[in-house]
Amino acid sequence: MNKSFLGLKYFKIYSLVLATLWLGLFLDSTQVSNYISYNQHLTNILVLVVFIYIYKQVAIKTKKLMIYGVIIAIGGELLFSLVLGMYTYRLENLPIYVPLGHAIVYVAVYYIIKEPLVISNQNRNITLLLSTQLFGCIMQKIFLDLYVC
Repeated sequence: MNKSFLGLKYFKIYSLVLATLWLGLFLDSTQVSNYISYNQHLTNILVLVVFIYIYKQVAIKTKKLMIYGVIIAIGGELLFSLVLGMYTYRLENLPIYVPLGHAIVYVAVYYIIKEPLVISNQNRNITLLLSTQLFGCIMQKIFLDLYVC
């Protein structure tokens, strides 16, 4: 991970995660399922391959955190989705890619916040994050009539 892109040390890790999220969620969409009946299996394979690739790239400490993340995600998804029924997935199951996806999203955020650019602009990033969250809550209240903020 010594090579950098535009001065970003870990771009290779989190750009892969972002691309995988986009492609994986698209593959498992109802639109794609109209043409491909095994689209969830494709997404499972994609995310598993990316998980293994990233797992091989990161430090031992991060590998442990990825495994813990998968275990916690499985427990949380089983409890909240399948047992309590708070939400359901398209096929009313727990896709394999979901817990693995939680772990790779964690790794992406972990490496994004380690970027020197992010560290050097920490105060600006916090202000930006808080203001965009506030803006998002206001837009939800105005346009969706949701009271979740």
